Amino acid sequence: MGEVLSQARLGVLARLVPPGLVDEALAVSDRDERRWRALPSRLGVYFVLALCLLRTKSGPAVLQNMFTTSMLARLRERGWSLPASTALSKLRDRIGAVPLQLLFDALTGWRPVARQAWSHAFGLLVCAWDGTELPLADTAGNAERLTLS
Repeated sequence: MGEVLSQARLGVLARLVPPGLVDEALAVSDRDERRWRALPSRLGVYFVLALCLLRTKSGPAVLQNMFTTSMLARLRERGWSLPASTALSKLRDRIGAVPLQLLFDALTGWRPVARQAWSHAFGLLVCAWDGTELPLADTAGNAERLTLS
């Protein structure tokens, strides 16, 4: 079951943060698996990143979004259910900040990026996310100036 759980990730995160890089960061920080857990460390890293993207959702709801319907069905057949918020908090504590810092360091270097519909905002490559929101009036001028392209 842990092997199925380790396959969970959120679409764009899998493209931007490859599983091999996550595994390397976990190994270097001594947070990799010595046994298959109900909540593997790789899942925890993607979960923390997904929390940033889906910040208005609860932990269990974010985790559910990380699985395809068929993966959830396979897990439920094996007796797995979505963990409680406390279990997800313990997972985050177990992973700690070091693997995420290593991922940040590995991913923030400059490299050419093929322009994708999701990769740029306001003419700039999106390199980080923090959940910042700015309330703006819904005017034609703002729409023209702030159109994502």
